Amino acid sequence: MQTLTSIVKEVRKKKGFLRAGIYQDVEDEISILLYQEWVNHQSAEALFASELFTVLRGAGSLMCTPPEFMTLVVGPMSVTKVEQLEILHQQEEQNDETNIC
Repeated sequence: MQTLTSIVKEVRKKKGFLRAGIYQDVEDEISILLYQEWVNHQSAEALFASELFTVLRGAGSLMCTPPEFMTLVVGPMSVTKVEQLEILHQQEEQNDETNIC
């Protein structure tokens, strides 16, 4: 955990970094999640190509199970998407009202 903390301190200095957190499962101490947010995909990709990420991957080799690296790209929702979600929600409410058992 100490190694991850020191790596995150360095990650915070990278251009485009927004926030990060290290989370440990209370029921499974060897299960750890390192969560990071970046302003855009390019900023995250720059980290993945850096020596710092190589160090992070190396730290993963010391863990009991091999680490899983996952990237989730989330962009701002457009008004159109928000409107679509509202329409779907309204349709679900209408279906719930008509499907009373």
